[in-house]
Amino acid sequence: MNNNKIHNIDEYINTANTLIDSGFFTYRGQCCSSWSLEPGIVRKIKRTYTGIGQSGLLFRLSVDHVIELLKKARHNRHFTENECDLNILAILQHYGAASPLLDFSYDPLVALYFACQPYEENAVESDGKIFCINYPSQIRSRSSPLRPVTDPSRMNIESTLDDASRYIWYWKPPDDLCKRSEKQQSVFVFGWGLYWKYDTEKLIDELKILIISAENKKDILKELEERYDISEQTLFPDIYGFAQSNSHDKMIQHFSAEEFYDKGEEQWWDGSPEWAAEYYKMAYTKKPGWIDARCKCALALNWNGEQSEAFGIVEASIIKLGEKWKFFACRSIINQMIKKDWKVDMRKAEEIADEENESSEFNIFVNNYSALPYD
Repeated sequence: MNNNKIHNIDEYINTANTLIDSGFFTYRGQCCSSWSLEPGIVRKIKRTYTGIGQSGLLFRLSVDHVIELLKKARHNRHFTENECDLNILAILQHYGAASPLLDFSYDPLVALYFACQPYEENAVESDGKIFCINYPSQIRSRSSPLRPVTDPSRMNIESTLDDASRYIWYWKPPDDLCKRSEKQQSVFVFGWGLYWKYDTEKLIDELKILIISAENKKDILKELEERYDISEQTLFPDIYGFAQSNSHDKMIQHFSAEEFYDKGEEQWWDGSPEWAAEYYKMAYTKKPGWIDARCKCALALNWNGEQSEAFGIVEASIIKLGEKWKFFACRSIINQMIKKDWKVDMRKAEEIADEENESSEFNIFVNNYSALPYD
């Protein structure tokens, strides 16, 4: 298993073309690089029953849920009684249902789109991940758990999942299954083996894995739309897709730390320190080591008359990042505002700045933000 980090769309296309030449025809993009290959129903059961782990009970509950899902779909006349299980599950999955199917795509750019979706852990954007299947080699290999579906109408999902052979099945649905499937060039992988760690890891070991740099996700998404017309609107071409894209759990705007900081600067100079503080806080929340964003947040709160909150940010920043001269300068400036002793902190800030050869930066900072002259 190889991991290559991708930083831009041209680099990705070159890599994908090389993979295609080697027989890699199927791709799955995931927005978080720490996620493994798990069908939606597995994730749903794990969230419902915390601590269940990779167990026989996880498998049994998943199968029971899928059987009930198929039963309800037919009972409610969303599908005919003779519609095959795989067609029903594929359509339901495309519209948000948790199923035992894993989405892949014949189009590497579609996989890239999904890998570049925003996903933050502790306010830090995660790298994306793309799994690439070498279809001819893995289908023909006797040691691979991957097997093709030749006739989906003959596959009963309950007996297929219960198949003791532990196969992981590979199925290309018909082009006219639904608009989303067509636009996303869908391929589905499913089977008993995906419920058991050793089988899934065996499959992953046979795949090529690409890592998409977190800091480049947003630029790649923009370029995918501008150059290749790949976006949420084109991959989900129906009214339900449009509604889903504006649901409560979708991010309105994926701002970077730098963009939050710039918005803070705009609000600062527009005379709105309370809003400036909010934007600066989001900037250093996304980049906890950003000293300027922390100081600007404290200073904005200070100018807004919220000295206790400003002190709290300075004290927390010193604990987290150490005794930086800007933090002592900020604390001094806050004390100036409430007419308390401020010169001790300012002298300490000056001493640290001198030791770090940043005296000129210290003087500029004090001149810009201090209410009183400092000699």
